[in-house]
Amino acid sequence: MAQLQVTSHVLEPTSKYPFAVTAKCYSPPPGSQPEGDKEAVTFILTHASGMHKECWEPVLGLIFEHQAANPRFVPRIREAWSIDSPNHGEAAVLNEKILDDTWTEVFPWDDYGRAVGQFLQAGTTRGARIDFTERKLWALGHSMGAVSMVWMQQSDEIKLRFERIIIADPMLSALGYDLRPSTAYFFPATYQRRDVWPSRQAALKDFKSSRGYKSWDERMIELFVQYALRDHPASLYKVAPWNGVTLACGRFHEAACYRGGSDLVQTLVPQLAKISRQVPVSVIFGAIEDSVPRSAKEALANPSISGVQFASVHWIQNAGHLVVQNSPAGTAQAVVDAIASKRPEEGTRSKL
Repeated sequence: MAQLQVTSHVLEPTSKYPFAVTAKCYSPPPGSQPEGDKEAVTFILTHASGMHKECWEPVLGLIFEHQAANPRFVPRIREAWSIDSPNHGEAAVLNEKILDDTWTEVFPWDDYGRAVGQFLQAGTTRGARIDFTERKLWALGHSMGAVSMVWMQQSDEIKLRFERIIIADPMLSALGYDLRPSTAYFFPATYQRRDVWPSRQAALKDFKSSRGYKSWDERMIELFVQYALRDHPASLYKVAPWNGVTLACGRFHEAACYRGGSDLVQTLVPQLAKISRQVPVSVIFGAIEDSVPRSAKEALANPSISGVQFASVHWIQNAGHLVVQNSPAGTAQAVVDAIASKRPEEGTRSKL
């Protein structure tokens, strides 16, 4: 797998926007960067509820490896920026006080989109210190993150626009295919999950032995323990500190995310239909029927039902809704194929 070049960035909160926004920039390895290529694209990545920005690393490593091995792979990818939701991962620690004070019941998915928009529109003096208006921006989002990307594309609040959108198992449903009853178990499962371990090593052992994580790629479990857990707040006590770890996105905040998407699951689909006639939109589905019914996915992919004209539709075998965690290789191949589907005449559909 290609060795990624990684830099970390934080956009500090302001009086107008209360959240810190955390991001990582992933660049191709030296020698395979598209220097001076004006058509090279910049990917913007978002994650699913309960995950973290680093979960895209195995996928990106495979994509950049493919790019390095295939000179005719176009458009070339200049870099990829993966951004945490404000109540997940590294950002959750920085935003802990405001999250606990005012965001424990509902965290709307459009607020994830607003965080991404704030980061991309911060200009050359804050955050990434890049003028993203000069970049060819492509979106790649999973589940909640996919919805936030679609929301950004149609929002009057966000001035930047993506030139292509790839969504992985989005929590979107066509009219008549309500996802809420089938995902109702998310709430009790979230509140009942274990959230404290004496160490990261103990947490890793627990996750690897847990039936709920058997379908995850092993590298994804390791990244989850590294980045989706945080030092327990009790480690800061002067008297009898406890040096364990806990979830960065705690149980209440994850449940708040599940509540926060209910209004967008169906209302955004007509907007996505309009978007799909303006820019290419591709979708990646996990073929296993688990938390999202197969019928709902097929309905979304069917333009006669949803109205969405997808540029390409990809089904990943041996993967369910958590397609990125279940099959990073399958996800990476689907992204490569989605990129190639824009220019099939160039013969870029080679395998990873």
